[in-house]
Amino acid sequence: MRRRFFVTVTVVLVSTAVLLAGLWLGGGIGSSGLRLALAAGAPTASEVTPVSAPANLDISPHISFADGPSIRRGEGELAWTRTRSTARAQLAGSVLQSQTSYAWQIQTVDSAGDVGYDTSLALDADDYPHISYYDDTNNDLKHARWTGSTWSIQTVDSAGNVGYDTSLALDADDYPHISYYDYTNDDLKYARWTGSAWNIKAVDSTDYVGNFTSLALDANDYPHISYYGWGLRYARWTGSTWSIQTVIAWALALFTSLDLDATDYPHISYYDFFDGNLRYARWTGSTWSIQTVDSAGDVGYYTSLALDADGYPHVSYWDVTNSDLKYAHWTGSVWDIQAVDSAGDVGYYTSLALDADAYPHISYYDDTNDALKYARWTGSTWSIQTVDNGGGLDTSLTLDADRRPHISYHDRINRALKYAVGYVSPDLSLSTKIVSRSQIEAGDTITYTVQLVNSGDLSTPFTLTDPIPLHTTYMPASAGASGGEITDTDGITWTGIITGSTNLNATFAVTVDATLTQPTAIINVATLTGDPTGSLTLEATAIVNALEAFLPLILKNGCPGL
Repeated sequence: MRRRFFVTVTVVLVSTAVLLAGLWLGGGIGSSGLRLALAAGAPTASEVTPVSAPANLDISPHISFADGPSIRRGEGELAWTRTRSTARAQLAGSVLQSQTSYAWQIQTVDSAGDVGYDTSLALDADDYPHISYYDDTNNDLKHARWTGSTWSIQTVDSAGNVGYDTSLALDADDYPHISYYDYTNDDLKYARWTGSAWNIKAVDSTDYVGNFTSLALDANDYPHISYYGWGLRYARWTGSTWSIQTVIAWALALFTSLDLDATDYPHISYYDFFDGNLRYARWTGSTWSIQTVDSAGDVGYYTSLALDADGYPHVSYWDVTNSDLKYAHWTGSVWDIQAVDSAGDVGYYTSLALDADAYPHISYYDDTNDALKYARWTGSTWSIQTVDNGGGLDTSLTLDADRRPHISYHDRINRALKYAVGYVSPDLSLSTKIVSRSQIEAGDTITYTVQLVNSGDLSTPFTLTDPIPLHTTYMPASAGASGGEITDTDGITWTGIITGSTNLNATFAVTVDATLTQPTAIINVATLTGDPTGSLTLEATAIVNALEAFLPLILKNGCPGL
């Protein structure tokens, strides 16, 4: 059963002393539960910096917190309510819709029960998707992969209530590695596919650790994991053992997201619950450097981090105060922060990927419209699309070699795991028409060639109508095409289907009237239908008796240079 998400925090400030008297965080919003108490089972002094409280400190509860959309999951419910003292604000920055958009193909991957929570997506060398996720009906960790013709689904771990906060990466052999939270034992766990079986280990078994995991593989395919554990923790496999560090102790570091730079040093974004800020931590080689990225209100939920080619961090996240999707990137000297989407209550469950130009692409949930959305930077503005109007929780985004966006997510309405791919719509605008010779004589034979170019990803039916031009006669049986069907009755008609990223050619020949004595333009105009933007006109022109047209001018004015 999916657990209710609620937080009860006791926080009292006396001068500069803060006592954490008790905290309980149960599952929900795409993440599992964690419990924290200054009691039995607390970490040792070697793991965190001790905190002592003055004897006169009031330890009665002072803050009860609940925030977020109301989303039912299984028998549990995320009953979030939000109270604000100020009206909703629109952050600076325009969000414009680009005319270029994707056509989305959506599949249901798994619908056997209430499944598809906490998804994490990666593409293999063939751009086939692998998805890790939580099965709420059976309380199991599952893995789905596309074989090229069907979805192969496995239960990875079923020992107790396991599989929250999954994070997946593929190694050089395209074998999946998954980090996740074991709710039964309050452990951080890690599973990897050996080629024949799942090898499962408990990475960190200190009491109440393992929430909000994020996994990356280094150059040796060794796993690195960020997660919550009495603060922000970081674990890495050395080749023989797990090395675990506390990045920052006694912090409620939620929604961690990890990436590795060119030297395999970790960079982590996370939400600081107590300050309500988005923070960023990076390993310098000797110590952890921590920055506040955004502190304008309560900001930083659902962080997703990626590094560009310069090792600069880019982060997507939710602005709780303004209910906006936001994006921050490091310029080398400052954090540049933008509101990406502010149309309604938007920006939950963000997932970020960078393309080859370091342009960000973000998937996220729109709570106002109960929709999965996708935003990408075009180089000058944000292009925003609705992908699926049937919900779209726990999103995970990646780009393939052709920059197509792939998104895994939970369909809230059907309680299923779904997968969407964005394809570029058919585009025939680069199609051309040429004539074999542009200067001809009466009685000559010329050949027209039409090249259809579909620069989009998707197939489209087309029809080319090409009347025989004036002052010419069609040469019987001269029409031919590399695809489709071509007829030569009453002009040329070419029909068929052109697939994405392909070209098709058609040719036909005509004979120019032998009786022409005056300079004449032979203009051939064809009409092409099939492009989503409307019909296109393809034109080619040849001049008959061109010398007669220009010789008098040459004789009158001379020929410069001769």
